[in-house]
Amino acid sequence: MEMCYSFRMNNIIFKIVPANWFKRRTPRPEPKPVNVIKIDGFKLMKNHLCRMHVKFDNGEVREFLSRVIYSDINGKWLVDGMHVYVEVVFGVRDKDSN
Repeated sequence: MEMCYSFRMNNIIFKIVPANWFKRRTPRPEPKPVNVIKIDGFKLMKNHLCRMHVKFDNGEVREFLSRVIYSDINGKWLVDGMHVYVEVVFGVRDKDSN
């Protein structure tokens, strides 16, 4: 699954990061996340808790208690919902604004 531009909030985009959970597990058919609908209570603060609403390819919408994480190693912010996580991308401007 490719990274998907999912949800925009102000000048931030949240991209779903593909995850392969089957390295040591037997693969099971599970729905794949296709779109982040919204993130309630998001704050750019380490270990902040928020709620991420995600739509899957089977049409199901799930809500995950999520945690905002900052990686000192690669300098990236993530929102981790355990089953789905997204990368936080900054400085995104609309095509029309110059």
